[in-house]
Amino acid sequence: MDSLHHYLKIHALGEGGGPEAWTVAMGRFLELFERHGIKATFYCVAEDLERTPESVDWLKRAIKAGHEIGNHSWRHPYALTRLSAQEQELEVREGKERLEGRLACEVLGFRAPGYHTSAVLSQLVKHSGHRYESSAFPCAPYYLAKAMVMGLMRLRGRRSESILGSPRLLCAPRQPYIPHQQRPYQRDKTGDVQGFIHAPISVWCGLPLIGTAFSFLGPRLSYWVTRSASRRAARKAEHLTLEFHAVDLLSLYEDELDLRLAVQPDLKLGLAQKKRRFESALKGCQGLSCVRLIDHVDAMIQGG
Repeated sequence: MDSLHHYLKIHALGEGGGPEAWTVAMGRFLELFERHGIKATFYCVAEDLERTPESVDWLKRAIKAGHEIGNHSWRHPYALTRLSAQEQELEVREGKERLEGRLACEVLGFRAPGYHTSAVLSQLVKHSGHRYESSAFPCAPYYLAKAMVMGLMRLRGRRSESILGSPRLLCAPRQPYIPHQQRPYQRDKTGDVQGFIHAPISVWCGLPLIGTAFSFLGPRLSYWVTRSASRRAARKAEHLTLEFHAVDLLSLYEDELDLRLAVQPDLKLGLAQKKRRFESALKGCQGLSCVRLIDHVDAMIQGG
């Protein structure tokens, strides 16, 4: 549930954007998930709840509907893994405690800003009381596209606040796994679960199963991709994590957003177009059991 000012930072466009727009998107996602019987996990930046008081009401509505709240850090620093251990610990701990304090719920999952983690961060997440992390995104096309965009920005004299992250993330397991203590993108082979799992964002045949991809694939291809991925998951009893951002259900012109955000191509699509694409993507998943991530993690831990 990233606020729009974070996108301005990605594109080195200065301040502004405001955090309030994601509450509009959240209402749209709650409606979408209700129609499809999906229990989702909403990863939230704790600072946004303080900047936008109405967000608390929306998130409590989500909790009442059976959705999960996850920790997306205290202030969403893109270079989180490059901060000192003390600063990383503060972002993780304050994010969890502030979300729990404002929402009166238990926050057990963590997703780092920018889709990357580290040995230090992973251990901090684990020891701060989280049950799982969902930061790894082992998608080579996405990683290369991000590297290209950041490189072009530097050539133009603009520096993004985002960072690329270690290429080791491309080798992360595609299914939920017990992370190695020193190498979080590798599976721990000791068999010691210790109540902590890493659940990566899903990729199918090189395609990222995320809202941005569905926006550009269109309704037919979105349905075909998730249908194919779902059939494989059902056949092999595998796990799928589909990822959306709040911005995925916002429109630059219809929602009268900051026009500097026109650099975010999918924001130029109309709401009706986006809704059709996401409806198709979720219809392709019909037949799978759609649960909150923490419920899946608990089942894995209990099953050893």
